[in-house]
Amino acid sequence: MLVGELKDKLRSTKICGAYIFCGEEDYLKSYYLKTIRDKVITDDATAPFNHVKFPAESCDFGAMLDAIESPPFMSDFKLVEWDYPNLNALKEKDVDALTDLAQRCSSAEYAVMVIICSSDGFDMGTLPKRPSKLYSKLSSAFSIVNFEHSDDKRLCDWIISHFTHEKIIADRDCAKIMVERIGHSMEILCGEIDKLCSYLKENGRNTLCADDIFSVTCANFEGESFGLTNAIMNKDRDLALADIKDRKMRKSDPIVTLGTVCRLFSDLAVISCLIDDGLTQTEIASKMKLHEYKAGLYIKTAKKYSQKQLFYALDKCSELDIISKTGRGDVWSSLERLLCEFFLSR
Repeated sequence: MLVGELKDKLRSTKICGAYIFCGEEDYLKSYYLKTIRDKVITDDATAPFNHVKFPAESCDFGAMLDAIESPPFMSDFKLVEWDYPNLNALKEKDVDALTDLAQRCSSAEYAVMVIICSSDGFDMGTLPKRPSKLYSKLSSAFSIVNFEHSDDKRLCDWIISHFTHEKIIADRDCAKIMVERIGHSMEILCGEIDKLCSYLKENGRNTLCADDIFSVTCANFEGESFGLTNAIMNKDRDLALADIKDRKMRKSDPIVTLGTVCRLFSDLAVISCLIDDGLTQTEIASKMKLHEYKAGLYIKTAKKYSQKQLFYALDKCSELDIISKTGRGDVWSSLERLLCEFFLSR
């Protein structure tokens, strides 16, 4: 389902059905989820009965089915939410159960189900030509809405409109500067716009200029798919920490990021030992099951760090794995601490 189709459906009275909100733009996911909430929950007194939320770690499809099949209380609709689960981790029987759940939801005349996912929580494959197996299965029962970052023109229009709503004059040049400096995340841009509006109003002004943007806003790093891996391989601490910050803002799954870091340190530690054993690049590529070019990059990186550093990082990764499984600490903060200590170690 396209975003425009969702918008049209929400204008009508027929909003029932099962939805998955996914993609990179968290601001729009939150905006449209709030729109659905406002249409479903019209009375705060009955909200506890008609708005049922399940946390990310919940996988109790029986409880979800009970929530869907029990009719709304003194209301036309009932909303069931599942917030930020990692759908990629579901087993095949769980995917079948979730698909059945969505079909039952769609057959009810009052039920609305929304699963909201982070960009890392649902692998859609390469759309439209090569959807993932998971996407193909779930799309048979869910209306899947992919919220992508807007292009520069639409983003500039949105920025200007946002300032206009606050009675602040902002021209297109200022909007372009904001996109270049802050990035394409509407959620981050919204926060920076609010800061600028407060700043201008406190100083008795109603027109934005470029100097205000550079003085008040924070420049933001937009991470690439392999930004964290590349940062570690290039010994770039600032880039690595900026990537972690970006992933936190996008509500990425910290466990997925931890897995990426652990695999990289593990590969580098093994390759460092293989170099000491006198193996050639071709032999290392064969042993590690890597493309020879990638093996060459890993060999160069392994030579930048001591084995003491690499095995220290692996030990810390093991500690972090325990933290992530026991919930005894914040994984993102621990990851940041691990990277700082790693780059400082010798």
